[in-house]
Amino acid sequence: MTKNYTQLSLVQRYQIQAFIKAEKKQKWIAEQLRVHPSTISRELKRNTAQRGRTAGTYLATNAQRRTEQRHQLKPKLVKFDLAMKKQAVEWLSVEKWSPELISVKGNQTGKCPLSIEWLYHWIWQCKHGNKRADKPYKRIYLHLKHGKRRRKRGNSVLAP
Repeated sequence: MTKNYTQLSLVQRYQIQAFIKAEKKQKWIAEQLRVHPSTISRELKRNTAQRGRTAGTYLATNAQRRTEQRHQLKPKLVKFDLAMKKQAVEWLSVEKWSPELISVKGNQTGKCPLSIEWLYHWIWQCKHGNKRADKPYKRIYLHLKHGKRRRKRGNSVLAP
C-alpha cells in the first residue's frame, strides 16, 4: 500500500500560525488540518525563527519562503548525456585525469557534474556490459591509473 504525501500549502501555514498564536496543541492542529502530528512538529521545527526580531515565533510567510528556497537549492537529477560522456572521456584519456579530479572539475565547471562513484560505476559498466551505447567506451578503463593492472609472480598461493 502506497501513501500519498502532500506538502503544506500557504493557507494551511496561515492556519498553523493562527492556531499557534491561540496556543493550541500540535496534535489538535494536526487533527484540524487532517495531517499527521509529526508534520506539524517538523513544520514548526524547520520554519520557526531561531534569532532576530521574530525569534521563537512561527510566521506563515517566512515558512513558505524558506520552504520554496529549500526546494530551489536541493540537488536535482542530472542525466548522463552524450556531451557529458565525451567530456569525461576527454578528461580521462587526453588529460589523464582520475575520476576523483573529473568529479571535482565537472562540478566546478558544470560540464560533467557527477560523483566519483558514478564515474567508476559507468567505467565498470562499459567494461563488462554489452550495451550498444557503451561499445565506444569499452576500453576506457585502460586510461585509469591502475587500468592495466598486472599480477606479480609468486603471490598466487599463500604459504601455510
